[in-house]
Amino acid sequence: MHLAARVPEAVALRKLRPGFFRRLIIRMKPRRVSPAAKLPKLERVWLSRHLYDIRCVLGKDEHTITASVDSQSGMFTIFEMDPWIVDGTPPGPHFPAVMKPDIAEAQARAGLLSFILRQRGTLAKPEPRDTTRVRLLHYPYWVYYFDAGGHIDIRALDAVTGEKGGGKVRRALLNAFAHDMESNKGEMIE
Repeated sequence: MHLAARVPEAVALRKLRPGFFRRLIIRMKPRRVSPAAKLPKLERVWLSRHLYDIRCVLGKDEHTITASVDSQSGMFTIFEMDPWIVDGTPPGPHFPAVMKPDIAEAQARAGLLSFILRQRGTLAKPEPRDTTRVRLLHYPYWVYYFDAGGHIDIRALDAVTGEKGGGKVRRALLNAFAHDMESNKGEMIE
């Protein structure tokens, strides 16, 4: 299963491309990446995420929170996009899960507990109990490769929300590319 990309390619390119002055400075640097690299380049890839539905209890109240852990870097988030999930494999290059499910579940539980304890203004906090459902999801990102004045650099954009990816997303993407190079000799799963 995967999430469909909602941000079009033209919007992603407009948001990720370095500004005019940054491109001018890069062009003035003496070292350049080989023209065979064909940069800049924009591509959409899907990173794998482990989803854990965790039952939380507060007195007689029960509800389920979906915790998500990125399979490449262990980045935790609360997942609230269930209506947008599409069954089947993603329609493009995607990375397989690297992290073992039991390790990912431990990180999901630790991240959820930390999230609950940081909630301000609430004296009574729900207690995470058992995991009711486990899923593997592929999440889309736009990746922009460009010549950064002698070396190749990347920028990332969340292909669902349109938000620029920060350091954690960039690290997850670089980990995915590195793991892919080691295991598959540079060929992502199509």
